[in-house]
Amino acid sequence: MTEVPEHLLQRSRERRAALGGESAPPAAPTGGGDSGASGESGGAVATTAAAPAPAVVEEVVPPRPVPPEVQAALARKKLPRWMPPVGVAALLWTFIYAGVLFNPGVTISDPVLIQGQQIFASQCSGCHGAGGEGGTGRPLAGQELLTFPKIADQLNWIHKGSPAKGTPYGDPNRAGGQHISQDNWGAMPAFGQENGGPLSADEICAVARYEREVLNTSTPEDCSATGAAAGAGSDTSSTTTTTTAK
Repeated sequence: MTEVPEHLLQRSRERRAALGGESAPPAAPTGGGDSGASGESGGAVATTAAAPAPAVVEEVVPPRPVPPEVQAALARKKLPRWMPPVGVAALLWTFIYAGVLFNPGVTISDPVLIQGQQIFASQCSGCHGAGGEGGTGRPLAGQELLTFPKIADQLNWIHKGSPAKGTPYGDPNRAGGQHISQDNWGAMPAFGQENGGPLSADEICAVARYEREVLNTSTPEDCSATGAAAGAGSDTSSTTTTTTAK
């Protein structure tokens, strides 16, 4: 009887297993101690390959402490306690100040006063303020009639301008006394054309009436007949009522 080699039998068993869906029986060891050592070594390799990888532990870094000044800034109120009242006061001051920057809310229908308003805005408001509240020139609103009881005296002043520095002018009976030319205010130039100024007698009459009747409380006055005479009248250095509060 011929002995079939083991490797042929193993191949036959693997073939039958493949056709029948069965697992092939393990092959017989071909060697002694060496085979056992190889099997153990192979098992060790398989075990090592099948072991799961160790989990990666990420170290949590604690947040950096907030500096004390930053903590104080975060805890501080965003709006200081003094800010609301200061804001209200500033708003109120704005309305009050704006009220004196503009001409009084008076409806003007007299064409002479309308002309005077236009002349005042272009020639006088730069020094005396848009509402006569004063600036580099003296205040006129509420003051003109005190210094100028008579319109002829005011016309004379506008025609000729300020007298020499230090000269008293205005009504000597004025509350507080007469003004002193250029004491705390700038000099006023002559506005009459006969003195090299830009305004005619009629224009000076119109602006004088506007200052007296709109910026102050005078009743309507007629200065058309006295305008030219005022321009040629007495010197503005007189200490009587031949001057104005400009």
